[in-house]
Amino acid sequence: MKSKIMVSLMLLLCLGLSFSGALVTASPGSNTVTLNLHKDTSVTALNTKNTAGQIFNTTASWSVGTQENSSEVAATGNWSVYFYLYPTLAGTLTFSGIMTVIPFIKANATVADVNLITTLNKVSGGGVSTLISTKSNVSVGLNATYFEKASPHSAISTTVASGFTLELNITLGGSASNLTYSVGYDTAAVNSRITLVAEDAVTASLSSDFVTYERDDSSCLTATITDVFGGYDIASSPTVLFTSPIGLVYTLAADSYGDTQYSNTYVYTISKLSVVGQAGTWTPTVTTTDRSGNSYTSSYSFIVTTEPGPRNWDPDLPPLSFTGSPSGDATIVVVGITIAGAALLLWSGTRKKGRKHR
Repeated sequence: MKSKIMVSLMLLLCLGLSFSGALVTASPGSNTVTLNLHKDTSVTALNTKNTAGQIFNTTASWSVGTQENSSEVAATGNWSVYFYLYPTLAGTLTFSGIMTVIPFIKANATVADVNLITTLNKVSGGGVSTLISTKSNVSVGLNATYFEKASPHSAISTTVASGFTLELNITLGGSASNLTYSVGYDTAAVNSRITLVAEDAVTASLSSDFVTYERDDSSCLTATITDVFGGYDIASSPTVLFTSPIGLVYTLAADSYGDTQYSNTYVYTISKLSVVGQAGTWTPTVTTTDRSGNSYTSSYSFIVTTEPGPRNWDPDLPPLSFTGSPSGDATIVVVGITIAGAALLLWSGTRKKGRKHR
C-alpha cells in the first residue's frame, strides 16, 4: 500500500511540474562570409532570372579548369556579366560593414583606362531586383593575364529576406580601345568571389530532454545549427565536448539536415550516464564551422544525481530524497513543492485509518 501511495505522490509531483529541457543559444556575432563564383549548368533559373548556370555560394567545389565569360566590346562601350546566389536564402541575411567584390579579369591587350563597375542586388521570389550597393572603379589597368581586382564598397547595412537570391553584376568598359574582356572564375587559382560581413548567419544551440538526470538514466542531446545560407554551408557535423566530466567527446549524427534547410539538427544519445561519468554538473559544448572557416559554439550545464526524483527538477533545488528503515517504513523529504505537502497529509490520514483495522 505504501509503495502505491509513493508512486501516486511521484505522479502528482510530475503533473505539478512543467517540462523545461535545457536550451542555450550562442551569443550574437558578426563573421566574414566568402561567396565563390561557380558554373553549374543544371541551375538555369532563379527567382525568374535566367542564370546561364552562373552562380555563387560558400562552397569550394571547383571546376576542372577556369570558367570564362568573354565578349568583344567596341571603344567606349560596356559589357556586363551576371551571377546569382544558389541556393536562395534559407533564412534572413543581415549584413553590415565593408563588402568587397574580387573578380579575376583580363583584356586581349595592355590598357590602363578600363572602368570596372560591381553591383549587388537582391532579387525577390517574383523577380523584383532592389539595389544593395554599387561601386565604380576607373582607370583600371588590364593585360592578357588574369589578375584579381578588389572592388571594396562603402559600408553596407541591410537585410535580405528568406527566399531571396543575390545578383552580382560585373561591368567592364569605357576604354578608348576596341577590346575583348574576360571574367575568369571557379578554380582555386582563379577564384572570383565576394566577401561580406554577416550578422548571425549561423547560430548553434544545445538542448537536452531534461535538466536533471539520475546516473543510470540515458541522456539525449540535440544540437541545432541554423544557417541562413542553408545546410550546405555547414562544413561538418558538430562535435560535442564535455568539460565536466573531462574527456568525453562525441560527434553527433544528422537527424534533420538539408542543403536548403534553415534549421538543421544533430542528435546523440548517451545510453547510460553512469558508464561515462559520475554524478555532478555536466557541461557540454557544441562546436561547428561554416564553409568560410568561421567557428560557432554553444554550451550549457545539466545535473546528474544519484538520487531519484523528477527529471525536470529545478537544478537550483535539492532533488527528492528517500531514506529507508529496516522495518520498511519510509520518510519522504520534499523541498518546495506545495502539492507534495497535500499528498503527505493524504498519506498520513490513510496510515492512521489502516491501523484502526489491524
